[in-house]
Amino acid sequence: MDIDLKLVNRALLNAGHEPINEADINAGNPNVRLARAYYLETLREAFSELAWTGSKRRAVLAESRSRGNASPYAFIYDLPIDCAKPLELQENAYFEIEGRYLYTDREKAELAYVSDGRGIIQTVKISGGGSRTRYAHPYLHGGSSHTRPQVVIHGGGSDEADYAARAAEIAPRLAEDFPEYRRMQAEPKFWAYVEKMLSAKYAMKLAGRPELHRLLLEEAAVIREEAAAASRSSAAAKKNAAAWWADRLGLRGVR
Repeated sequence: MDIDLKLVNRALLNAGHEPINEADINAGNPNVRLARAYYLETLREAFSELAWTGSKRRAVLAESRSRGNASPYAFIYDLPIDCAKPLELQENAYFEIEGRYLYTDREKAELAYVSDGRGIIQTVKISGGGSRTRYAHPYLHGGSSHTRPQVVIHGGGSDEADYAARAAEIAPRLAEDFPEYRRMQAEPKFWAYVEKMLSAKYAMKLAGRPELHRLLLEEAAVIREEAAAASRSSAAAKKNAAAWWADRLGLRGVR
């Protein structure tokens, strides 16, 4: 994922700062580095704050093998690597979060959560070598369901050109601003909120304007509350719809 230069420049203008361009990026302008650093930080913060509809995902959790269970719960699960905000387990089973672990009594837990788009990039080089080569691994494993593998196959010897071509295929992916993240399809309110939060940070860190910083934070809070209200309304509509069909079918109270 690359930074959204248009969004960043709108945020810079909101903060009373000059926008950046490709020349600034190529020159390694310090403001570009700061803008890039705050971009990812702000995205991750925003994803963790609300149940953004466009970024919701579901995953069957894997039981943790890296942590002993000294808790009162029957199961410990690893959170998905892209989990920014856990929402609920099936049948609203109770759970607690500690670090990157989820504790619950629910067997075969399936988690609804907000994804921040993070993944794992694995770069693997496979060399055919000479005739005396013995391969140490009979197979390659692509990783978990949250892993995006990147594989370079090196035939050795006369295949150097082929290796270079294959390496060039994945180079753009690895050269992105944040290669371990993919851009999520979030609703417009999300991006409006991110823009205001970025603007507030730029107003303080780049422009040195604390009063504008506070004003922009207030504007961001309004957008956040509107998004939260929309999320609550959507959840209420689902519950009401289910009850309405139960009434129509005469099933209310029937188990």
